[in-house]
Amino acid sequence: MDGEGALNSDLTATSTRRRLLGVAAGATGVALAATVLHPAQAAAATPGGGPSTASAGGVRGTTSSGLFALELGTVQQGFVHSADGGDTYADVVRVGGQKHIGPIKYDDFSINFGFGMGQEFERWVVEAVAQNGSRRDGTLLATDFTRTVKSARAFHQALITKLTIPACDASSRTQGSLALTFAAQTATDVVWTGTLTGSPSQQKTWLPSNFRLEINGLDCTRVSKIEAITMTAAPNVDGTPTFEFPNLAITFAASTLSSWKTWFDAFIVSGTVEKSGTLTLLAANRTELAVLRFNNVGIFRLDPDPESATADTIVKARAELYVGGMRFTKLGSYTPTT
Repeated sequence: MDGEGALNSDLTATSTRRRLLGVAAGATGVALAATVLHPAQAAAATPGGGPSTASAGGVRGTTSSGLFALELGTVQQGFVHSADGGDTYADVVRVGGQKHIGPIKYDDFSINFGFGMGQEFERWVVEAVAQNGSRRDGTLLATDFTRTVKSARAFHQALITKLTIPACDASSRTQGSLALTFAAQTATDVVWTGTLTGSPSQQKTWLPSNFRLEINGLDCTRVSKIEAITMTAAPNVDGTPTFEFPNLAITFAASTLSSWKTWFDAFIVSGTVEKSGTLTLLAANRTELAVLRFNNVGIFRLDPDPESATADTIVKARAELYVGGMRFTKLGSYTPTT
């Protein structure tokens, strides 16, 4: 391995192989890539199940179909649609004209998850968005289709740094999932034996076409699309994250433009009171999977005809709103008390 930014794999027990845990091969989160431990490594695992630390440079991967699961602490939180990250690397620094390897660093982890995860995971996400994030230890596990663990990567003192809700689109027919990024202080490949309980089928399916937007005083009954919502954490001086919330871009039928235009004219000219609202993600049977609340919402752009309509299309309008704050009042089975 050569070149700046590369780290000799003999220096550390953590793997430098890119994308050890892989990414999902399909939208269903079932056909996934996994890294399989070699038999000699599997034989070195702790008898009876559980982890032991892999030897330096001892993890080499091959790709096969399988599943990914997430643990926090030692408690399984469910299967995820995809998993990646935690690779070890180092920057190359120049001191006195000579190049040296800088401190060891770790790539951020990223997962895509659905609804039906464990409450401890859901609480971790909800509290992070509510500006009350905490550091967690855990493990990402790659399994075969019998749910037998084939490889594992442990992470330590991880903080959530990004959450994305994909675009809600009335025309979408593909399964949706939320994307999460977290940064760990360290990451280590471990050998793990045993078979996981549970099943990916326990996840609740969500289509991005199943959503409901409500903003007080506005007609949201004909909203057809909300662009993806990505919340990103910026680090404070003490290292704790503070989430920053994006603007909302909303497309709706122009036939419902009246209430939006009334608010826009009053808000832009005289700065009338900001609004609040909620975005609810719904299952096929219309039960609530997640509820995201918006606070201090203002409108700063309104386009009554963002795209040319033809005789067989609905005339659309588009609004852009700023949001002062977002928080989940429900995520999966977890409902915060405050």
